[in-house]
Amino acid sequence: MHLSKNNNAFTLVELIVVIVILAILATIAFLSFSSQSASARDSTRLADMSNIAKWLSVFNAIAGKLPLPDSKIDITASWTIVWYQWYAWTSVLSMIKLSNWWKDPLDKEVYYTYSTNSNRARYQILWFLEDGNNQSLSYSPDLIRNSLKEANADPSSYSWRYSIMKWDSVWILLNSTTMVPVQTANANIDLVTTNSGSSYKVVFTKEPAVIATGTWIFSNMLVRSPELMQDKSLASMDNSLVAYWDMETLVTSWALMVLKDLSKYWNNWICYNSWAQVSCNSTWQWPKIAIGNWKTGKMMTFDGVDDWIKVINPQSVNFDYNENHTVYIKMKMATNQLDTNYSFNYNCILEKWWSWWYPFVVRLNNQNNANPNKVYYARYDTVNLTAVYDTVAYNESSYNDYVFIKSNSNLNLYKNGIYGSGITDISVSTTKNNWDLIIWADNGNKRRFTWDIDEIRIYNRALSDSEISALTNSVK
Repeated sequence: MHLSKNNNAFTLVELIVVIVILAILATIAFLSFSSQSASARDSTRLADMSNIAKWLSVFNAIAGKLPLPDSKIDITASWTIVWYQWYAWTSVLSMIKLSNWWKDPLDKEVYYTYSTNSNRARYQILWFLEDGNNQSLSYSPDLIRNSLKEANADPSSYSWRYSIMKWDSVWILLNSTTMVPVQTANANIDLVTTNSGSSYKVVFTKEPAVIATGTWIFSNMLVRSPELMQDKSLASMDNSLVAYWDMETLVTSWALMVLKDLSKYWNNWICYNSWAQVSCNSTWQWPKIAIGNWKTGKMMTFDGVDDWIKVINPQSVNFDYNENHTVYIKMKMATNQLDTNYSFNYNCILEKWWSWWYPFVVRLNNQNNANPNKVYYARYDTVNLTAVYDTVAYNESSYNDYVFIKSNSNLNLYKNGIYGSGITDISVSTTKNNWDLIIWADNGNKRRFTWDIDEIRIYNRALSDSEISALTNSVK
């Protein structure tokens, strides 16, 4: 009888295949665990931010003011406080009745960034998530996501993490490279002076982050933050704002009061009654300053008979045919105009008009026009007239915000922050002239306008939709 011996074993190739399969399975398991861990930490972060925000609101309701960030740094513009920034640290957490362990679950010793505006009435919280698929990144109304990559646990850099912000849009300043909040340097920052050559990233609600040097960041902030737009002391720092009149701030010129241009260009309005120059601070003689019952500010009001105001040949708003710009006006107009004894059946709101060409005019078709009570914006290059009209008749029952934008080959009209109409600009030759800028009349002192104007701003660039929204919200 012959006995046979079977020698069964794995070949080298089979062993390698098995090892590779096991390695793949181990990697999948590890990544799955890591992903779940990241999601769990993100859930903790979101819960922490919500709890901190809730107790900050409670503290504000009781004290009437938010607590200052711990060991804050001041973010300023030419020494004007814009906001305070630091962490929601020991002192803040103690004041809002939370314990000292509200820290990032991955970085262990790092607190959440907390910022308040200068009067401590509004606040913002920012931190960084790890999981780019976190559902909060898609439905959070105050989310800022930029440069989405894998998570990095190194607290010296958050460039690979996903930033998220909650609550008010106060702005948070980060290092443009590492995305680490700037308070880690423990030094105050002035965006216009001492740090004008530094590069930062500013993240803010519902918009992409802005990366630029200090001065350019501040210009972006001025037009995107309703709160900063209301701060008249900051207006002259916006390089793109070439004219700004709130129709109530006055300055003395040759013994008479004129309406001050709050931009850096000194385009002050001179007030006239018929052809006589008068002080702009009158409360009894037209044109006069009036207080509206609907708001705390003031406006200039006109009788439509013989009053008007002008700026003598302002070059900062003398736009050529190919130059982008934005004209913003907040006004209330009478649908039945008084000064209608002229051809063309329109009345003048704002214009830099000359018979042969002009960069812009804003007018209202009066009640004698076949298309009455329509506001329009027009420009003329001696041959081609381009005009964009409001599609809805004007309603005199309330104040309205009009924004007129020249953007490359387009003229667009917005009303109360909403796009109204647009047209192709067919200007092909110069529209610049050396005539005055006039409100409520043309340069022949006729076609005068009736009722109020509250604010005018002119920019030497086309504002974006988000900037238009911020602008109209800032002056309501």
